[in-house]
Amino acid sequence: MSAEQLVTVMERLLDLHKELLDKAFQKTTIIEKGDIDALNTLIKDEQKLVININKFEQVRQQFVRNFLTPFHVEGENFTISTCLTYIDDLNKDKLADLRDELLEVAQKLQKQNELNSDLVKQSLQFVQMSLDMFYPKTPEFNYGPPKQTGTSTSNSLFNRKA
Repeated sequence: MSAEQLVTVMERLLDLHKELLDKAFQKTTIIEKGDIDALNTLIKDEQKLVININKFEQVRQQFVRNFLTPFHVEGENFTISTCLTYIDDLNKDKLADLRDELLEVAQKLQKQNELNSDLVKQSLQFVQMSLDMFYPKTPEFNYGPPKQTGTSTSNSLFNRKA
């Protein structure tokens, strides 16, 4: 396993995460506009990206495992940070920069997704409030079964035998 292959996989992972972050920013705009059709299309695109990210993450994990196996590294230490201790100086800086940039993009993505989630919740609250204003709950009058108050059923005029 070469360090160049590991750098290439990390570059691809970073590109996919940046693309997902762009989709998250687009989603914010779409949510603000309230365009449901565009939101559905964007969510489908995001799902495809997430599937690709998961595939490349599995490839990255395998590459890290293959890279660190000759150095007799334990399983829980199969990380990019561990790779940095065994990698050549030429690729060390590239890999460290990619790792840091990927972490930064992931944090931005998390913040943007939290914002989008809050916007969706606010939109749903607004819709519910609007529905409540247009269709207020009417109080029930005397029609319907009698409410149980803990006492035995009363013998009203309608419940008596003739």
